[in-house]
Amino acid sequence: RDAGEPVPFSIRRADGAARGAGAEVFRVDGEGNVYARGAFHPAAMDLAEYFPVSEPAAVGDVLVMHAGRSGRYGLARRAHDPAVVGIVSGEPGVILGSGITRISAADSGLAAELEEARWLKDAEREEALWAALRARFQETHAPIALSGTVLCKVDAGYGAIAPGDLLTTSPTAGHAMRADHPLPGTIVGKALEPLGEGTGLIKVLVMLR
Repeated sequence: RDAGEPVPFSIRRADGAARGAGAEVFRVDGEGNVYARGAFHPAAMDLAEYFPVSEPAAVGDVLVMHAGRSGRYGLARRAHDPAVVGIVSGEPGVILGSGITRISAADSGLAAELEEARWLKDAEREEALWAALRARFQETHAPIALSGTVLCKVDAGYGAIAPGDLLTTSPTAGHAMRADHPLPGTIVGKALEPLGEGTGLIKVLVMLR
């Protein structure tokens, strides 16, 4: 479209069945807002949000609010911790909290270089710098599942886990355990798979409560 038009990107039906606004099925406006007529069909089964972490966190780790460090999160390390916030997701279907502005804030120097590459229309350098910015952002942030089904690290040493068991934080770093007498605010999810002994990854339905 011409630079003066208010809609920078739009997709319209070409079959002639619809006219006017009814023909438009997808739109990105000048503010970056995205509009779609149809539904979004992600392959993964969870909704996640990026949270800042104070230590490395891997897929399946159970995280809690970090005591003494406001706005930071770390591995769970005690039983029945009411500070639990969720499980680190592997490949979320939808990720919140990872917009362009937030990623750019991860490294102001790289962000400035990225803008320069865009101004110079150096597509190859722009792609490399954007990848570096994303990597820097992901070093200090982890996607925590807010709802849906994810893999979770669990420790059956505190009791064998059966499908349907409620799970809470355990003394094993980053792991959940069976919650025999759950306290309010300490449940991270419900087991969908069993684990009779040892530690491992099982599917869990996220349900903070």
